[in-house]
Amino acid sequence: MTCLYFATDDPPDIGSLLMLNGDGRGPINNLCLPSNVCPSHAPPGQTLVSVTVLDSDEGSSLDAPVRAQARGWFGASVDRWEQIRAYEIPHALPIQTRIPLCDGEKGGLYSGTQQVESGLIVCGDHVSSGSLQGAMLSGRAAAERILASE
Repeated sequence: MTCLYFATDDPPDIGSLLMLNGDGRGPINNLCLPSNVCPSHAPPGQTLVSVTVLDSDEGSSLDAPVRAQARGWFGASVDRWEQIRAYEIPHALPIQTRIPLCDGEKGGLYSGTQQVESGLIVCGDHVSSGSLQGAMLSGRAAAERILASE
């Protein structure tokens, strides 16, 4: 994946939310304003815009297509964003060709844990979805499983 960072004095009005690309078109996977959570992350008097692009090895050449997509969402103010960094992050997430959809015990969403043997539960994003969210859900499910067995 590639992360692009922009500084602006005219940020989008999305607060501290992570904006996800719901239609799957264009290079942007998600966009957020980290400095709305921690102001010191941006240059003084500006807002930091963080854009994540998946499956690309184009690095800073993503500037034009990212701006074009963001312009469609936020208007011409995007043209005033100053790109300050672009980081290519190889192997940011594991390749997952199959993510389990159901946990047999719960019959619902996959819990992201595995009972290896009595008293030993394995959790982590490797048994859920390869992401921070998968790791957190799996850790919570493991804790719930432990508490339920007491």
